[in-house]
Amino acid sequence: MQWPKELWAAENPDNAPRGEHVFSEFATVPQWEGDEREYHRYVDADVHESAERYFKHQVRGIRDALNEIADGSSFQSRVDPWMQACFGPEISADIVERNHRFLEEALELVQAKGCTASEAHQLVDYVFGREIGDPHQEVGGVMVTLAALCTSADLNMDRAAEDELQRVWTKVDAIRAKQAAKPKHSPLPE
Repeated sequence: MQWPKELWAAENPDNAPRGEHVFSEFATVPQWEGDEREYHRYVDADVHESAERYFKHQVRGIRDALNEIADGSSFQSRVDPWMQACFGPEISADIVERNHRFLEEALELVQAKGCTASEAHQLVDYVFGREIGDPHQEVGGVMVTLAALCTSADLNMDRAAEDELQRVWTKVDAIRAKQAAKPKHSPLPE
């Protein structure tokens, strides 16, 4: 179901003809000098009937997404079959290899958004000069800061993840060949 773009609305003063509403996408700013009306968000012009339907539709969408997660179709659970197809169980479960590949991708992202090698080296020294963290908490920190970076960079992290998973499924043979040719126990991918 397609819903109208959100509108902002304000009631005209009591002495306005017909007591009509003023609708504007740009109504967060005064429309004229002395315009002191307070605007509120409308879902569409027929707000009393459509707002309830709109929010029920939104809640249904959230419930569907939560059900997908509960059914085991989370993004993480959908990455595992690709891992097994590319690398098999041994390399898929190799924490050292997974650490190196995650760090490589994280560095490529921050490099793409303007981080310098010098800044990255300073952060490596800072992190490794501190006490080792709790993996569960650190995963949470990674997810929160990735979401924050994506928000500030106007990137949709969910769409990017889905696009990348779809892309790497088309490259299983090339990834296997690269993995077979790389030096064993080296953090470098080539």
